[in-house]
Amino acid sequence: MKLETVIYYPTDDYAAALKQFRAAEIDIQLRLDSQQIDWIRANMPETIDPIPQLTVEYVLVNHKRPPFNDVRVRAAINNVLNREVIANKIRRVGDPPAYNIVPPGTANFPGGNSLDFSSIPYQHGMIGVIHDGSGDRNRFSIFP
Repeated sequence: MKLETVIYYPTDDYAAALKQFRAAEIDIQLRLDSQQIDWIRANMPETIDPIPQLTVEYVLVNHKRPPFNDVRVRAAINNVLNREVIANKIRRVGDPPAYNIVPPGTANFPGGNSLDFSSIPYQHGMIGVIHDGSGDRNRFSIFP
């Protein structure tokens, strides 16, 4: 079989892409709408075929505005984010928890990279601690 034409529709609106898929306007959609994953699993389970992808989704903050202009605040938030809950209970589309920008198993990136906190087990109610260098510590609760 030879394809005469391939039309590629890039989208970051996964809900709209699902509607196009259901209407047979597109033939494939690699990313799933996490807010509709339960409906997809119940009504279209044959369409879910998770395959590893070289993608990472991340949260951006305005690092020019307080308190995010302090790298220690950003590091503390990074340390207390529960990536397993985000991946497995919020998104629920089969993505592995991300502990780095380069996904595990990436070719020509042996050993990968990891963040210094990735081996620390998450504890509910963790407190971020910022040291200002003077011995004083400013504590704040991220997820009480």
